[in-house]
Amino acid sequence: MSLGFGEEWISPINWSEKVQWVMVLLIVFGSILAFTSFNYLLKSVSPEKVATSTYVNPIVALILGWYFLNEQITTQSIIAAIVLLTGVYFINTTKTLAIFERFKK
Repeated sequence: MSLGFGEEWISPINWSEKVQWVMVLLIVFGSILAFTSFNYLLKSVSPEKVATSTYVNPIVALILGWYFLNEQITTQSIIAAIVLLTGVYFINTTKTLAIFERFKK
């Protein structure tokens, strides 16, 4: 997309020190650590529960943006977070309720 918009490409060597550190942190925490923990969870927890972690990530990003960057949290963001968390709750409890129903019979 950058090429399509005609943006200037700058070599990572010419980035400011702050940008270089941010990129290192994104690579370590945003990619390597997240991928490793996702694969670990796939081995030890059901895939449905692992998939719910992807729904929670935007809420974590919202809170981190508010805390570290003083970003505004709007009413729309709060409603969206509640809807997401409600969905995660139902995904995680429906299986449990179905298992209990089988044992009742």
